[in-house]
Amino acid sequence: MAEGINPLLSAGKLGGIGAITPSEGSSPTGEVASGFGSMLSGALQEVSALEVAADDEARKVATGQSADLTEAVVASEKAKLAMDFTIEVRNKIVDAYQDLWRMPI
Repeated sequence: MAEGINPLLSAGKLGGIGAITPSEGSSPTGEVASGFGSMLSGALQEVSALEVAADDEARKVATGQSADLTEAVVASEKAKLAMDFTIEVRNKIVDAYQDLWRMPI
């Protein structure tokens, strides 16, 4: 790996979902929760948009409006990867919640 490059910052966007960056001026109060909620909502909207785009591309190919099958396949794979990533994030959140629930008092 090249020196001076942070691998976490150089990853950029993955599957249409933007990189997570800390919000400026966030405090340990409700601002962080609001920021997390809006970030999560935005990510889910992006996944939904990718699925709609994949459906549109598939419909265009099926009706003959577009002969570019590769665009339909790429859009479908982007939507699939974004959904798989979303499911894995959800599974990690549920696992973390269950770990907290099982924690002895």
